[in-house]
Amino acid sequence: GSGGPHPTPAGPTDSIFVPGQPASPTDPTNPTTYEYGAIVPLQNLANVLGQYSQVAIGSADQSIGDPADRGLVHDYFSQLGGN
Repeated sequence: GSGGPHPTPAGPTDSIFVPGQPASPTDPTNPTTYEYGAIVPLQNLANVLGQYSQVAIGSADQSIGDPADRGLVHDYFSQLGGN
């Protein structure tokens, strides 16, 4: 594959875009779509990591048969600080 420097992984104080957020807090059924180059709202990673890791771990627990592989998912999010 193509080489090049690898960026540092996101940390708990970094901001990220969370797709699928509603256009309006009062209308959660209406997700926002953005044009190319639009400025998008960002959230602090620490604010969403716990909830995201719970969903990912729960999904892995239901869909991954090998306990060792499930453990990898648990370990990954534990190292990120999300669980």
